[in-house]
Amino acid sequence: MGLFRTAKPTLKKAVYSSILNANKRGVVADLTRDDGRASLHNLLASADVLIHNVAPPERAARGLDSSVLCAAYPKLIVTSISMFGDYGPYANYRGYELNAAHASGWAFLSPGASPHADLPPLKCYGHQLDFQGGAHAAMATLAAYLHRLKEGNGQAVDISEQECVAAMLEQNFVHYTYAGQQASRLGQRIITSACAAPRTTY
Repeated sequence: MGLFRTAKPTLKKAVYSSILNANKRGVVADLTRDDGRASLHNLLASADVLIHNVAPPERAARGLDSSVLCAAYPKLIVTSISMFGDYGPYANYRGYELNAAHASGWAFLSPGASPHADLPPLKCYGHQLDFQGGAHAAMATLAAYLHRLKEGNGQAVDISEQECVAAMLEQNFVHYTYAGQQASRLGQRIITSACAAPRTTY
């Protein structure tokens, strides 16, 4: 939870919990039980969007298989967030934010602008990778909702935390793919006008 507003820690007093759960109402449903899955389906009957972060290997047993849900509720947008996405060789791997930090390449570049480029890789402070997965999921879900307003049908949205963060590493993959140059922390450096932020909008 972290960062409490009062001396006595409680979930309701946690700053991160307050921020991330603003304007939300809570419902408890044990999706390992038949009655819990029935409660979920009652909610989905009138829902626009379902967002969850249940790992791919556990989804079928919990009634969260995206293809099944999309078939049962054609207008529903099902957004799933996982460490490595729904497809590919690592789809069924489990992991934590630390794993995503290293698998995406962010830890390799951190600490950035350090005078000690030989330092071991470090994860950035807090829960930045989880937050980025959530931010990407929100934007992709809104795009899917706009599509539904125009076309009338929902869809499945697959979010991989690893891919979200890998896509944010400035020009590092471009330099490696097209120029064969491997990025590093580079030590102390001055941002010149040629690469000053904010960058061009693509």
